[in-house]
Amino acid sequence: PTHRPKKSAHLGFDAETRAKILRRDGYRCVVCGLGTSDGVELQVDHRIPQDRGGRGTISNGQTLCGAHNYRKKNLNQLQFGRKLFEEWYKALMAIRKPDAEQTKLRGFCREVLALYKKHNIDGG
Repeated sequence: PTHRPKKSAHLGFDAETRAKILRRDGYRCVVCGLGTSDGVELQVDHRIPQDRGGRGTISNGQTLCGAHNYRKKNLNQLQFGRKLFEEWYKALMAIRKPDAEQTKLRGFCREVLALYKKHNIDGG
């Protein structure tokens, strides 16, 4: 007889849970808002990654487009958020003559990143 290791609780999403998450999120990426009607592939992602103990539950799931899921990798939500704000801030700072809205967004990103530092939330 073949010995099989005891199966631990399944951490992935079953088909029913995946469907509920996609429906809850309106069949759109929760980061950029794009959906299959925009020609992007949607994936159900673990907010808390599986390798960090995240389970395949509705509350731990979110809909991401393939590009955002690839960028998130195994970061948790706060780490992924920080990564996005760092990227946006860098892009805004590269604009030589920002308009009023871009200047406002620079300040917003700077404040958010300062909060990450103040609360000692690492970037991954």
